[in-house]
Amino acid sequence: MSNVLPKVGLGSTELKLSRNPAVDFVPMKNESVLFQPQTNQFCLLNATAAFVWRELEHPRTVSDHASALCDHFDSISLTDAISDVEQTVNELLSLGFLVPSQSSVDSSPLDGKPNNSGSTTESQLKPKYETPRIKIMTEQEVLSAFQVTAAGTMMWWG
Repeated sequence: MSNVLPKVGLGSTELKLSRNPAVDFVPMKNESVLFQPQTNQFCLLNATAAFVWRELEHPRTVSDHASALCDHFDSISLTDAISDVEQTVNELLSLGFLVPSQSSVDSSPLDGKPNNSGSTTESQLKPKYETPRIKIMTEQEVLSAFQVTAAGTMMWWG
């Protein structure tokens, strides 16, 4: 029996993935940390990868998540967004942070907020796009990076 997970790509744009419910998410100022307790694995996400993670709360296609990236960030083409979402999703999937979704496409707005048909104004400037980045970290690296003790992580992981 093979334990091979599906790889997300343009040929599988209809594949929907969900966040693994066992994974903990801790948002920080400019980064976020994921913790997979089943494997004792930590990942540091930059702001763009954290945005993708939050979007994965709703089972949608890669194209849908890429469109959400384009709507949220400045200066990203749909082609580049699809490629970046595929790469991010594949990495999270390979680490066990995502699971194939059993639900149909979520019909709520892509960013989880009500649809506003108004255009972006000067006061609503989009954040600058940065390629999603995921860094796998050991527990010691997490403790050192955030200058907390092991006991201090209890506020994160309960």
